[in-house]
Amino acid sequence: MKLSDRQKNSAVLILAALVLALSIYVFLPHLFYTSDFGARTTGKAFFESISNKSQLALVFDLSSVQAQSSYQDRLLQCGVGLAGSSGLNTFNKTIYAIEGDKCTTDSGVKSSQECYYSIRNMPLIRLQGGLIDATEFYQNAMIISISSSYNGSCSLNLKVA
Repeated sequence: MKLSDRQKNSAVLILAALVLALSIYVFLPHLFYTSDFGARTTGKAFFESISNKSQLALVFDLSSVQAQSSYQDRLLQCGVGLAGSSGLNTFNKTIYAIEGDKCTTDSGVKSSQECYYSIRNMPLIRLQGGLIDATEFYQNAMIISISSSYNGSCSLNLKVA
C-alpha cells in the first residue's frame, strides 16, 4: 500500500508533535526548577538577602550538557572559579553536581531529588548549560546559564555594604 503525500505529511506532523512533547516532558523540570527560589529580584537584592547567611549551596547542573565534552569541561571550570571566588569566601559552601537523576556531593552519590531537598532552605547559586549566557536572580537563588560558546572566566568579587 502506497501512502499519499497527505498521509506522509500527517505522519511527519504527528511524529514531530510527539518529539516536541517528549522533549518538553524531559527538559522542562530542568529548565524551570524555580518554585523554591522565591520571587525574581535584582542582583543587589539577592546578595543583600544572603549577606547574613553562613551556608551556600553551589549547584552545577550538568543535565543539559553532553558528558565528557569540552562544553562540560568549561562549565565545570566555571564552577571551580565560582567556588574559589573572593566574593563567596565568607560562606560555608557545599557543592552539588547534578546529572539527570544523579547528584554527587562530597558525601557521595544521591538522587537529585535528595540533593534538592537537602538544600531547600539554603541560598544557592546554580550554574547550568543554556542556549544563551544569562544570569537570573531570585530571593534565594542566582541562576547562571552559560552557552556552549562561553569562554570567559567565572568569579564573584563583590562586597555588599
